[in-house]
Amino acid sequence: MAQPMPTKTVVMDRINDALLMTPLAKARVWNPFTSIAEGNTSGFSAPPTQAAPSVPEPITDSKKFDTIKLTEKPSILRSAKSIKFLKEEEGWDQMTSDRFDQLKVASKKGYVDTGIRLMGFKAGVCTMFTCAAIGFLAKNSELLDAGSVVELFQYVDGMSGHAFAVVDRASGGTANDVATWGTACYVIDPWYARHRLTQPGNNPVKDIDGTQGSPFYEAGYIGFLNGAKARISQVTFTQAELRQMGHV
Repeated sequence: MAQPMPTKTVVMDRINDALLMTPLAKARVWNPFTSIAEGNTSGFSAPPTQAAPSVPEPITDSKKFDTIKLTEKPSILRSAKSIKFLKEEEGWDQMTSDRFDQLKVASKKGYVDTGIRLMGFKAGVCTMFTCAAIGFLAKNSELLDAGSVVELFQYVDGMSGHAFAVVDRASGGTANDVATWGTACYVIDPWYARHRLTQPGNNPVKDIDGTQGSPFYEAGYIGFLNGAKARISQVTFTQAELRQMGHV
């Protein structure tokens, strides 16, 4: 007999507990936001260093080969070369529609691979925290519900380029409207959690729905998300994709 699906709170609780046992829970922040910090930022911040690997820019799911702008090609080529999809001497002439579709898949795998390598990093920016969290989920995909969907989100209005992960957003939900993400949705944002000293703020997992008294809901965090004028879902990973990428 099939086992019943665990409740959302159980899933959030096990992911949160697991993340609190990783170096992400103690990693320092290169770019602290005093507006969201509890206490003095010197307790969790650190000066930038180049010791950690950079995070590759994954190609947005919605990007199509025939709509790529001339100004976008250099960054796509850099991404392709950073994950060894193209050789250093290769240029845009080697890119075709089919190869571009292959590159999109490879860039997702390259992002997860980087996240797995970053899981033990000691300090960084939000893009590194989120990449490492998604890498952690790839290596521990059983923490997610079967069929869950994890999206890499980012701000696109110039608000410091914040990155975070959104899980199980409602299919009809609008990326730029948090209120439409649905009651099943929750967020993973270990970078934000490092700014906070008390629960639920210092939990890396955040509930979007505050109507049921969730221990993972923080109104201040929802306000932080709503502070951005525009945000997008950049790349989507199913639980099955993360499991495969994390165990290759």
